[in-house]
Amino acid sequence: MLVLLQNLALLLALVLILDTFGPRKRRAPFSVAQLVAGLLLSAIGVAVMLTPLTMMPGVKIDARSVLLGLSGLFFGVLPTAIAMLTMAIFRFFQGGAGAFTGILNILLIGSIGLAWRHVRKAPLEKTRWWEYYLFGLLTHGLMLVGLFTLPWPMPLAVLRSVTLPVMLAYPVGTLLLGLLITKRLQREHSVRALVESEEQLRHASSRLKVSEALLAKSQEISHLGTWELDLQANTLTWTDEVYRLFGLQPGQIEASYEKFLDMIPEEDRFKVHAAYDSSVRENQDIYEIDHRIVQQDSGEQRYVHEKCLHFRDASGRIIRSVGMVQDITDRKEYEQSLQRSVEEKNNLIKELYHRTKNNMQVILAILSLKANSQDDKALQDTLGDVSQRIRAMSLVNQLLYKSQNLSRINLNEYLQLLTESVLDSFTEGRGRIRIQLDCEPVQLLIDEATPCGLLVNELLTNSCKHAFPDGREGLISIKIGRYDGNQLQIEYHDDGVGLSLDTGKEPEHSFGLDMIQSLVEHQLEGDISTMVGDGLGYLIRFEIDGYQERVQT
Repeated sequence: MLVLLQNLALLLALVLILDTFGPRKRRAPFSVAQLVAGLLLSAIGVAVMLTPLTMMPGVKIDARSVLLGLSGLFFGVLPTAIAMLTMAIFRFFQGGAGAFTGILNILLIGSIGLAWRHVRKAPLEKTRWWEYYLFGLLTHGLMLVGLFTLPWPMPLAVLRSVTLPVMLAYPVGTLLLGLLITKRLQREHSVRALVESEEQLRHASSRLKVSEALLAKSQEISHLGTWELDLQANTLTWTDEVYRLFGLQPGQIEASYEKFLDMIPEEDRFKVHAAYDSSVRENQDIYEIDHRIVQQDSGEQRYVHEKCLHFRDASGRIIRSVGMVQDITDRKEYEQSLQRSVEEKNNLIKELYHRTKNNMQVILAILSLKANSQDDKALQDTLGDVSQRIRAMSLVNQLLYKSQNLSRINLNEYLQLLTESVLDSFTEGRGRIRIQLDCEPVQLLIDEATPCGLLVNELLTNSCKHAFPDGREGLISIKIGRYDGNQLQIEYHDDGVGLSLDTGKEPEHSFGLDMIQSLVEHQLEGDISTMVGDGLGYLIRFEIDGYQERVQT
């Protein structure tokens, strides 16, 4: 028993040497390190075999089985094979009745260790204590079975002498040695993991510094800084670009909300404070605002855009605000310049409409004076027709001058004024001719409104002149609305005398009909059809919004 304990003590001492020079992790199957490990294992095995327990002449028991089992488990094929071969040769030269049995057990236990290593897939450093003990029981149980290869009746005598000490001491020795090597593997694994973590941390720190430098440069290029307000600690932090936006050197002053407000012109200060305060009070997640700041180094006023995002705790209370501030002075100045240009353009266009209307009024006055100075009734009528056409075009400019939209006019409003103007020009028709206008809400571009107004003017003029002779009363109906998407449909009808039955037209005003046809087909690029029956009617359709707006407001 004492000799067996000496063997185990030798293994426990030598395992430290093996741990220092042997393999520390699974390596390639064949390498110099594997060869060195095999030689070290062989040396330890021979040392163990030199201090055996001699049971009887030629029969010796030692702790080589512990060494070989753990060698197969931890060191792999090449080191274990070298150790097995070396110890088998050494046992052969030792001789004795148990030489064959000793060699057989050397090969058997080494092979069991290799097989256990192959079957077990989990990392060795995760092996639990009971697995080592079970492994020790298995290997040494098979070793005792191998004793039956001794000459008979020697096995019985040997088993009676060694079974109890072997099964008590060697599995425990296997357990202790296995745990010792496992602890070393675990430490090495932890050290490697720590080294890898430190390396990853260094790489991450390096990448972070590069990212921070790129971010700082990007903020400088885009004139965009970021800030963070901790409402619990009441601390405000600015990036370097925020300092530069305020005309300060980075870190020149301690950032605070009060100092931030002091750098805002008094006219904007309340608006900015109210925007932030209301977003907190009303539990908004985001707010943004444009305002001015005063740069501290130059006193120059600049425009900035701010956007803020609030963060909340588990109860929903805002505890932190993170925001960005960007210099938008160039954009603001460009927008103001565009606005001034638009206002100047609109004023010029309105002035053009106003002068055009006034010039038409002058022409109307001249035509009126000329008509009143003539005794020729036909010439007076002709001048009156021309005057009414000019008045129809003048109404377009009048409405555009008064409108906010300098490209479109309200068709219903325009036709209301136009129909009243036509009736006013036929004083004899007042009271006996009624006009019923039903117009959907339609906004027409100036290029469409002018020919459309002239068209309605010609239709009304013809009806007032020729549809109600001899003082008869009548009704003119005008219905206008959209048709088939982007078309405008005009349904015009009077209940007058209608067309002449023999010619199909009114010979006395063929010029008016020709002008109506020309306005529809050439100016509006539409279609017109005549409806004959109780009076006279026209159905007119043409595309609208076929032009681009010339004035944007």
